[in-house]
Amino acid sequence: MWIINYLKQKKYEKKKEYWRNVIYDDGIRYSWSEGVWGPVPDEAYGYFSHEELLEIYAERERDEQELQNLLEELE
Repeated sequence: MWIINYLKQKKYEKKKEYWRNVIYDDGIRYSWSEGVWGPVPDEAYGYFSHEELLEIYAERERDEQELQNLLEELE
């Protein structure tokens, strides 16, 4: 029975990581079309607490700022 629980936990963690990336990217990339993105589904937010979502948004803002700084250095 423990193996079933272990596999369910792994599946949950994998889904959570997938949805984390979708939230970080601010959308879901459709596999059937190149360059077409859709909104983040409501299901994705259910995997995270408010604090976890704030951490994802803060990480995205830091990365965007770092990218902006690098682009300014190239100019």
